[in-house]
Amino acid sequence: MAILRVDSQTGEVLGRTARFVMTPQYIWREMVRMKVLSPIEQVVLQGLSSFVQFRTNALAEHGRPLTVGEMARALEMDEGNMRKYVKSLLKKNALGKWQSGSHSEYVMNPALYHAGHVDPAITVFFNEQRDKYRQEGRLSLKVHGRSTTIML
Repeated sequence: MAILRVDSQTGEVLGRTARFVMTPQYIWREMVRMKVLSPIEQVVLQGLSSFVQFRTNALAEHGRPLTVGEMARALEMDEGNMRKYVKSLLKKNALGKWQSGSHSEYVMNPALYHAGHVDPAITVFFNEQRDKYRQEGRLSLKVHGRSTTIML
């Protein structure tokens, strides 16, 4: 039986081997088939999934939010390309961004990956973004509890 250590201030599960990230595998084929995500965007999201923070779904390492440059280094990718993919994934509602002054935090849509029981406010945020994008005629993801719907 594994012992989990959790940082009491950040909720971050300490130690890479103790992460619990669920991946609905059937969704990936549909997203690529429907051209919601490109194959490289899928690879980027899957690479970033190892940085999904427990309960918040923020992309973080040791409780500190990842910058785009750190994401690029972690995936051994050019920072310019990573910026392009992050921007695209934000538009497609696969990632969310919270910004306060000069502080930015990226969050993975819990419909794609989630670690532990994710705060319901995060799901509400992503669904509101999805509704906004739908009004603009863009494809996006909607979260229904633990399931995902790709909406036109």
